[in-house]
Amino acid sequence: MISRRSWAAAFCLALGVVAVFLPAGGFSFLPFDDDVFVTENPLVRDGLSWRAAAQAFVRIDQAANWIPATWLSHMADVSLFGLRPGPHHLVNVALHAATASLLALVLLAMTGRAGRSFLVAVLFAVHPLRVESVAWVAERKDVLVAFFWVLAMAAWLRYARRPGGGRYLLVVVAVLLALLAKPMAVTLPVALLLLDHWPLGRRLGGGIAARRLLFEKIPLLALAAGTSWIAWLAQRQAEAPFLMDSQHAPLRIANALLSYVRYLGKSAWPAGLSPFYTYHSASLRSWTIASAALLLAVVTVISLWMRRTRPWIAVGWTWYLVTLLPVIGFIQVGGQPMADRYTYLPSIGLLVACCWTAADLLGRFGRSPGMILIAEAAAVAVCIALAAATRTQLAHWRNGDSFFARARQIAPDHFILRSLADYNLGVIAAHEGRNDAAETHFLAAVRERPTFADAWNNLGGVRVFLGRLVEAEHDLREALRLAPRDPKVHANLGLVLGGLGRTAEAEAEFAAAIALDAASAFIRFQQGDFLARSGRYAEAAASFREAVRLDPEDEEARARLAELEQAGMLAPGGNSRFPVDGGK
Repeated sequence: MISRRSWAAAFCLALGVVAVFLPAGGFSFLPFDDDVFVTENPLVRDGLSWRAAAQAFVRIDQAANWIPATWLSHMADVSLFGLRPGPHHLVNVALHAATASLLALVLLAMTGRAGRSFLVAVLFAVHPLRVESVAWVAERKDVLVAFFWVLAMAAWLRYARRPGGGRYLLVVVAVLLALLAKPMAVTLPVALLLLDHWPLGRRLGGGIAARRLLFEKIPLLALAAGTSWIAWLAQRQAEAPFLMDSQHAPLRIANALLSYVRYLGKSAWPAGLSPFYTYHSASLRSWTIASAALLLAVVTVISLWMRRTRPWIAVGWTWYLVTLLPVIGFIQVGGQPMADRYTYLPSIGLLVACCWTAADLLGRFGRSPGMILIAEAAAVAVCIALAAATRTQLAHWRNGDSFFARARQIAPDHFILRSLADYNLGVIAAHEGRNDAAETHFLAAVRERPTFADAWNNLGGVRVFLGRLVEAEHDLREALRLAPRDPKVHANLGLVLGGLGRTAEAEAEFAAAIALDAASAFIRFQQGDFLARSGRYAEAAASFREAVRLDPEDEEARARLAELEQAGMLAPGGNSRFPVDGGK
């Protein structure tokens, strides 16, 4: 039983974590992924409903992710708070605080060691490596999967102490929720098997017991395999995976080995943290790769050698290695060699190993009250230092300017940053009417990052204004291939196809755009423009009228509607509103 004192300590821990991350409540949405996941996501933007909830489970092409629980979480936020960024950030903070408190209580219940359990939870919660997962709304999936992960640990503890069908069902539900929040939970059944070894001590001896422990995990492994397969389909459909061929296998393996070691370094000394990291050619030299492999092998051998006398080392180290596997880069998805957010769950194993080992050494060599006092003061000092560093790191996530400034400071040559620089220059040039210069910048952006759908869309836009509709069609079809459910791209392609005289195809694109986002005034305006230029004035007027209804402040739509109502035809000076999306 957990005492009232421990519950009170867990509550105070949660309050402390909230205090550290509270500035996030004043942060903006970031112009990188927050739009894709929340602000411009048709699945999320209208809030929670039965229809939207069903779509969260059946659609596998949204942002190259199949994360129904995370989508439902974002929908609930929109229903409760609208698109005000502060509350969305604070929900992340609340989930992180709840996870830290629950982690402390679960470790305490498993081990009976209050001081070590709470130290692990505090270090986990206030470490600067947590900032990316907590302060980035798009990373809701990290804090959500961690919350369900620790719930699964709690449910497994209850089942392990008194097995039963109802208790096992709770485990299944918690594991399933974790998998629906983020596929990284695929390693959760293995983590539960590690907990069987220590601290639960379910080594009953003999082959029958071993088979039983494995048999218990089969339904959980089946869930993990099924959700992983769906997640893989989602990423394949969005063409997210790359660097998958045998030619790049040595690069992936080398980066994975180095990343394991670099994460250890950043855990011990969290300096130079950034939203983006690059592949460093100097780091990929043979001797650095060999050194990383040797270090990992030595630590693994030592931990296994000590598994009977100090089992927490073997469990914590194996936890770290295994939980990082889905994101370490052996299967490369995206262009990032590593990311701070990937340490969220793996750090728990490292902290358990370190804190239990430190306490064990203190018990062996420092039993005096003075040594205990010094150790406790040192632990408090480390926690305070990490919390202060986290506050400093938080400032880099306040808005888009601070976000990209930090990224350029740490990784100025990152391909995403170079493509964004050209993209933003293209946006500025297009808004100033310098379409030739805009075309040059957007071309540079897509050469730098061929999967940059917004840049392809804007490239098509400026080529419309340059009168090159055939090239514009190619650009927009490329954007549509990369973002097949982006209603703006469908509408833009419809306008271009209408200009090419392919009326039936244009109508199909507008129908697709409206089906994806029926509440978009912009799409209705585009449709009205297409219909007016096709001589279908009554239908055009209806589209402009709908655009005005959806956005009463749209003066341009009002003016076009007035022209049609007064003259019965499209006025000679009418212009398309082919968009060049805003900067990032």
